[in-house]
Amino acid sequence: MRLFVAIEVPKNICEKINDFVFRNYRLLGNNKFTWVKKDNLHLTLKFLGETKNDLVEKIIEILNSVSSNSKKFKAQIKGVGIFPNISFIKVLWLGIQDNNNKLSLLAEDIDEKMFQLGFKKETRSFVSHLTIARIKSVKNIEKIKCFIQKFCELSFGVFEVDSITLYESILKPQGPEYKIIKKFYFSN
Repeated sequence: MRLFVAIEVPKNICEKINDFVFRNYRLLGNNKFTWVKKDNLHLTLKFLGETKNDLVEKIIEILNSVSSNSKKFKAQIKGVGIFPNISFIKVLWLGIQDNNNKLSLLAEDIDEKMFQLGFKKETRSFVSHLTIARIKSVKNIEKIKCFIQKFCELSFGVFEVDSITLYESILKPQGPEYKIIKKFYFSN
């Protein structure tokens, strides 16, 4: 099974993001995008990839431990950006900000514990974001730059991060389907 650990985004914020995309995608011109469905929006903390079934219980134990040692906090979805860089654009994303870098610390904690279980350690620095589109071809980079500048301070709202979720990603011709395996609520 193909697994990842993520933070769910509240439905009302997913609706705002979906409305934003619908109202503004034309500003990106003739660049080709594959947009993420609103029901698939999430903040990935750790992509585990193909995982043997016998490891799932151990993963659940670890995530139970992480969540029981975590406290709720607020995060804000704000701004637009791209990965990996303006010369080679593959992903259009919305930023996620929180006080005291709690998302980064949470992602690093999960990464370290999964590494101890045998998963590959992340080599890149964690950047809190929601992928809203994957870019298939860039035909007009200036339109993308203008889009990012125009919406760099736009806020989609603040929400309470009170849990992490283990998902299975089922790849289908019409796009991935994400199935919740288990949700882990924080201690308070």
